[in-house]
Amino acid sequence: MPISKPSARKVLMDAAIADMDSDAADALEKRFLNQLVLANGTLKTTFARRLTDVDALCNEYLRALGEPVRLLDVAVSSGITTWEWVQALDAAGIDFELDAFDLCVDASIVSLGERLHVLCDSGGRPLQFEVSGRTIENTFGETWGRRLRRALPVTALRAWFALRSGSADSRTPVQLVTRHLRDPGRIRVFEYDLQNVRELESRYAMIRTANILNLAYFDRRFLEKSIADLASRLLGGGYLCIVRTHHDGSNHGTLFQRTEAGLEVVARIGDGSEVEAEALGDTVTTGLSGSA
Repeated sequence: MPISKPSARKVLMDAAIADMDSDAADALEKRFLNQLVLANGTLKTTFARRLTDVDALCNEYLRALGEPVRLLDVAVSSGITTWEWVQALDAAGIDFELDAFDLCVDASIVSLGERLHVLCDSGGRPLQFEVSGRTIENTFGETWGRRLRRALPVTALRAWFALRSGSADSRTPVQLVTRHLRDPGRIRVFEYDLQNVRELESRYAMIRTANILNLAYFDRRFLEKSIADLASRLLGGGYLCIVRTHHDGSNHGTLFQRTEAGLEVVARIGDGSEVEAEALGDTVTTGLSGSA
């Protein structure tokens, strides 16, 4: 059976990772999360230290508010860049509470005896099988070589789990994000769909969306609606940051502020966001004093 990655039990259960050296635990966690194949075929991949300039810009405006702030980070994937923002907020002395969501966060480890353990998403779909300490993802892979090697074991494990899942010995809830975000006093991580964002409370001083609202993923109509929905969750005078990281590692984004007239551009990183037109609509206003 092909070995793919560390098991979910070793990475996601606090008791299993608690005694590890911090750097070793980080490396193990990164290897697991950055390769985790989700039900929609995407990966839980987030590159560290990718948004440091975005953190600095956001914190500059948050610091000026001079009061405790409520923040929202959207589509956080593994949560690595969210954790880095938390560290930057602490370093800047900003008093905050932070909500973070992603489409796939809640999961469970289903144990069927001592030999078979299955990581499942919130819908019950297997993501990873662990058999006698050896792991394999619930995917055939993209190349013909992988498909040939995986066809028999993956098909057999799917069938075995389907037959026995109702008689599980235990189900352990876990979250598919970095363990550093397990800070219930200040940080709330939850599973959520961007399309339902209007159901959230309108209480945020800043909302950050990195590498999700762009023309490569969505059409203009969806982007216009999503940006308007996010802006409606801001407090008056609150900020919406939309940024995209290009292939060369550079960030290009725009910081908007919610005003009575609509969104206003207050700062840019690089060339600004590619969806500024969708964000501003017919209320094209800027309050720029310069670009970051």
